[in-house]
Amino acid sequence: MAMDFSWFCMLVLVLVAFFIDYGGAQNQCKELRCGHNSPPIRFPFRVKDQQPNYCGYPGFDLSCSDKHETVLELPTPAKFSVRKIDYESQEIEVYDPYNCLLGKLLKNLDLTNSPFHVPKDIPSDYTLFNCSTLDRKNLDGLVPCLSGSAYQIYMVASHTSIEYLPLVYCTKMYNASNVPFSIYRSSYDNLLLKWYEPNCGPCEAKGNQCGLKKNGTKLETECLDLKKSKGDSDKIVATDVTADNISEIYYPEWIYNLLEEGEDLRIHIEKEEDAKIAKRLAIVGLWCIQWHPVDRPSMKLVVQMLESGENLIMPPNPFGSTGQTKSNASKPARRMNLELETIAEVE
Repeated sequence: MAMDFSWFCMLVLVLVAFFIDYGGAQNQCKELRCGHNSPPIRFPFRVKDQQPNYCGYPGFDLSCSDKHETVLELPTPAKFSVRKIDYESQEIEVYDPYNCLLGKLLKNLDLTNSPFHVPKDIPSDYTLFNCSTLDRKNLDGLVPCLSGSAYQIYMVASHTSIEYLPLVYCTKMYNASNVPFSIYRSSYDNLLLKWYEPNCGPCEAKGNQCGLKKNGTKLETECLDLKKSKGDSDKIVATDVTADNISEIYYPEWIYNLLEEGEDLRIHIEKEEDAKIAKRLAIVGLWCIQWHPVDRPSMKLVVQMLESGENLIMPPNPFGSTGQTKSNASKPARRMNLELETIAEVE
């Protein structure tokens, strides 16, 4: 029976290790801020080099500057500071910390390989000219932040005929494509960008949390209902497993409730086959802690169950004898502090 007991200990430790890893993963994906007045960063965004890839959606990487500003880097590459993120409307408002947003847009704005779009706007093409400081009252499109004391930079719509424009002593610099028309016609310091995928706006509107579907094979998202539990300490998505509280969390019963209700183990595993192995280990572990010793499998049967590629049968509830009603699968049950009668092993 010593070997049976060793298998039991090993399986329980594996299960606990899985959930410690789960708690660490949730802690890694918690909401962050670059500064006190910075916008909150959560899915579909993640903080690059601080959070794992699965905390965000591809193309939604943010970073924090030395000045504690939130930075969005587009594929161009071009870096913008983030002023606001509206997760419900799926919009992000960016600006240039050097007060030359238009100049940056004219140089290297390309949203082709980006998940972001300029909403309600028609991008236009422009040509930039470097001109002397002559008086050019009939020429619109001066870009002050690109101009200097001895020269002026003008942007002219590419479809405009330049035959009658006052472009004497001007030199063509380059063409700029896909420039937001609203930026050109105003003195806006902000650029509003919108994303359509992933579509987490409806989830956010309900006060829930959106994220990548665990054990999913594609970039599928799921909406986690945070209203099932009241209080931050009871929300599974905010639970941190630490050395201080691990003794209070009775994982086997929580695992049983999750499996019984047909839910996944809420562990982020990349490969589907590994997720099946984790589920198999959980079921075998629950068989090994059955209340009545006669219901526990022998070491030989445990090995067969672990090596089996078939679906395993769920064991009876091993916690029924405590008299505790089934706890909600959305949170770990508290360990029952009861003096239990010792039951001798059946040889």
